[in-house]
Amino acid sequence: MSKIGRRSLSNVAALAVGLVAGAWTLMTARADDHGTFIDRPTLELRTGTDIVAQVYALSDRQFCPDTVIFCSGNARHIIDMPARESPAIEQAPPAAQQAPGRIHIEYVPPKKPVHQRTYEAVKNRRVLERLQEIFTPFQLPEDLYIKTLDCEGKPNTYFDHEEDRPTVKLCYEYWKALYDKLPKKPTSAGITPGEVIVGQFLFAAAHELGHALFEIYNIPILGRQEDAADQFATYFILQFGGERARRLILGAAYSYRGFVKQITGDPKVTLPLVAFSSDHGQPEQRFYNLICIAYGYDPKVFAAAVDEKWLPTTRAKVCESEYRNLRYAVKTVIEPHIDQALAQKVIEAGFAPPSTAAGPASTAPQPASTPAHPAKKAPRAAR
Repeated sequence: MSKIGRRSLSNVAALAVGLVAGAWTLMTARADDHGTFIDRPTLELRTGTDIVAQVYALSDRQFCPDTVIFCSGNARHIIDMPARESPAIEQAPPAAQQAPGRIHIEYVPPKKPVHQRTYEAVKNRRVLERLQEIFTPFQLPEDLYIKTLDCEGKPNTYFDHEEDRPTVKLCYEYWKALYDKLPKKPTSAGITPGEVIVGQFLFAAAHELGHALFEIYNIPILGRQEDAADQFATYFILQFGGERARRLILGAAYSYRGFVKQITGDPKVTLPLVAFSSDHGQPEQRFYNLICIAYGYDPKVFAAAVDEKWLPTTRAKVCESEYRNLRYAVKTVIEPHIDQALAQKVIEAGFAPPSTAAGPASTAPQPASTPAHPAKKAPRAAR
């Protein structure tokens, strides 16, 4: 709905309306703001050089194309103000005219000097701009905000609200923790340090996006939402397809490297009972879920999961069914909100892991100029 705004009276050519014996009588006010209109039902005559000011003072205005109708008490008035002839109806500012559903990004300057280098690194490498690009295919009914910030020493990523605005937050402490734990050389699976940090970062960002979409689209969740967000993040990464998906998934799984090293030795895990009270699954469970969904997506691409005994054969037998169920859920409740043409462009762009030689400033995800491998299929939940 438009609204009458303040403007220079020298630019106003207002039309006043009088009501006489039930008929509308139009009377044009002069450019010097002198005019007359008549109230109904009192038939009170109003005139003077402040006719526009009187219009501003009236409340409960209702507007129609080329005409302004307004009421005051029991009186109704109409002013004929064609937009093409007069700027009497002020246009809303461009920002207010834009449809909701935009993704806003912000690099919040850190409060602690220790995070300054990380802040400069992610900002200079335009990390959030890249997230903005890959999330754009989601058609949102409201704006979404993504920001980097310091989080009181906690290496974390999370989704919450700021001033009632859905916001994904990526902590500088999290970025530093990723960099500090990078491998010095490619892993035994051939995953480079750059792919490790890209995979972990993309998984974390997609996990938090999953939380945001569950709320924004009002999606019902059966089970723990943290598990659902993990599943969404895994599915999202897999849509990059083939070898690209394999390298991103194994990069994401690198955070479980301590667990993986012991997996062939049939280790016994002892945890305090309270550990099972968390709304997040245990790292061992999250690792198995991640690898199982990936194996179910493409048993050939992820054949090493079974060959290297990362995934027990008893679980591997049901992974295809688990992925199929996940795909059906995404197709049903999320895919209708995706612009498929934009999603395909995101898939084709892919990711090109940067060099890690220069430290944190070189470890942010970067778009590839051309895809290294074609996607296996059309995107489903990719942004």
